[in-house]
Amino acid sequence: MYKFSKFNFIHEKNNDELLLYNSLQGINSFYKIKKDDKEDFYNIKNNIVANKEKSLTKKLIEKKFLVKEEINEDQILKFKYIEEINNNNILTLIIVLTEDCNLRCKYCYEDRTHETISTSVQENIVKFIKKNISKYRGLHISWYGGEPLLKVNVIEQMSEKIIDICSREGKIYSSSITTNAYLLNLEIFNRLLKSKVTYYQITIDGAEKTHDYQRTLANGMGSYKKIYKNLLDIKDNSNKRFNISIRTNYAKDTVEYMDEFVEGLIRNFGEDKRFNLFFRPVMNWGGALIDDFSEHLLDKEEFDKVYEKYGDEVSKQKNTHVTTSFYSSLAIGQGLCYGAKNNNFVIDCTGLVYKCTCEFMRNDKSRIGVLKSDGTMELDEYRQSLWVTTLELEGKCRKCFFSANCFTSSCNRSLALNKENQRQCPIEKDFLVETLEMLDKDGFYKYL
Repeated sequence: MYKFSKFNFIHEKNNDELLLYNSLQGINSFYKIKKDDKEDFYNIKNNIVANKEKSLTKKLIEKKFLVKEEINEDQILKFKYIEEINNNNILTLIIVLTEDCNLRCKYCYEDRTHETISTSVQENIVKFIKKNISKYRGLHISWYGGEPLLKVNVIEQMSEKIIDICSREGKIYSSSITTNAYLLNLEIFNRLLKSKVTYYQITIDGAEKTHDYQRTLANGMGSYKKIYKNLLDIKDNSNKRFNISIRTNYAKDTVEYMDEFVEGLIRNFGEDKRFNLFFRPVMNWGGALIDDFSEHLLDKEEFDKVYEKYGDEVSKQKNTHVTTSFYSSLAIGQGLCYGAKNNNFVIDCTGLVYKCTCEFMRNDKSRIGVLKSDGTMELDEYRQSLWVTTLELEGKCRKCFFSANCFTSSCNRSLALNKENQRQCPIEKDFLVETLEMLDKDGFYKYL
């Protein structure tokens, strides 16, 4: 006998087709049901299934929308959680190169200072990697700031040493950077590629008018034209492999002027598989600036318009797959807070160790350790455990179909720091219908 998986989600489109999603199967569950098969599907869903010879039933079993009656899916969830928090045995270090920045974004959560990473901290990080890399299958370095490209020479110097260590130890190495891209001209980009920095998150906040309001330079001038030109130069002049995710943080003004911007993004980058588009509402991550920006924040109905616009544009150019970041965000475990992973650490400019980039400037309570001069990472096990041991299978989370995406821990700041509203649902769940419709328009769905 079979039953409907507790992780299933069904969305009925206006044309009466059904979009299916199962959070335990993640990106392997993007299937849709034709209008003519809808009645059969609901008959299967609403009854105990005995006849597994029926074609649709067979397919639902094969894709694990139907599971055996005796299976306890919570047990599978626990097993997958253990796999996810160990991150495939990859050590991930988010290295804060500087707390300084060349932009003055209106909603930034960071308390900007002129602190930069010292030579001694750089050396201590390299020592730590050399001492510990044998324990792991590989290493991922994420360069962070402030604006990390203010210290591009440090990226090159450290990368050369770290890549050599991984090469000699036979370990996988990868690297990413979060940058505003103002300094990312073609020459800098090629230098970063030589240092094996191949994953980029770059923010453009809508049309020139809104971007230059939300993300001004330190001197008050706009940054849009130079950033956009840098991206076009990279697209047109580099034949190398890389992945650039262009992120847009939407506020009220950004939505008002988004039409031409979105059309331009897809026109300029939609046919290049190395680029993908990602968007989020501006959110309150703390810091001193957000209160003054609060009147610009969107509600859900306003943000729905953004999904509609992207969906309309990708449907005009079938299968561009510029929404790959949204596709990936629905993989199993992708909604889990990175701070919940055993092998993920944030190292700030002074060598202090944290689990979250939103907290490394905040207070002593958010710190979990320190990197010593001999390359030893001295950790407070109790503080670390508050971030990592967070799977909760009681209350509302136990019944939630989306729990295999976030493992009940989409943001562990509140859990680890004993703040109110401890369990937060990931934004992917709040906008799941809009995301699935957009992915369908972009060619990610197949008929079952």
